[in-house]
Amino acid sequence: MGKLGILVLLLGCSMYSSPQTTQKPSVPSMRDAMRVAAPLRTAGSLRDTCQAFVRLQNARDANNLGHVKDTDYQENGLCMGYVTGWMDTVSEQLSCEDGRLYSMKVVGEPRVSQVIGVFLQYVTSHPERESQGAADVLVGALGEKNMIGAFAVDFSECRR
Repeated sequence: MGKLGILVLLLGCSMYSSPQTTQKPSVPSMRDAMRVAAPLRTAGSLRDTCQAFVRLQNARDANNLGHVKDTDYQENGLCMGYVTGWMDTVSEQLSCEDGRLYSMKVVGEPRVSQVIGVFLQYVTSHPERESQGAADVLVGALGEKNMIGAFAVDFSECRR
């Protein structure tokens, strides 16, 4: 192999080698755990989508589906899917605060419909949060009703 081939080989290897570091990976704080660079969905757009959930519930209760929009069934599914996925994700969140590891969980076992109702009430009361990420606002909504909490995690059983 010529000098040029060896140089290309060395450059290629150096591009794929990872630098040695002694830093431990950091665990995000509780505040940062739910924050993303750009929200996948804003609270305002989730509110608009979840209005279909309310219309369908009211129509079913009144046994009158005549005023339901054509898109309400799809929007209802999007709303319920987003909130259900968010609830599943939150139950797996880990965060580090004050040097301790915490797990964030939805308290109790609320139905998805309850969480949607709490969210819609919260966004109505806090219109300034409509442009923020829906995931962050869901934390705020449930936090205001004491339906979400952070619990210290004990990994002593895992260290054996």
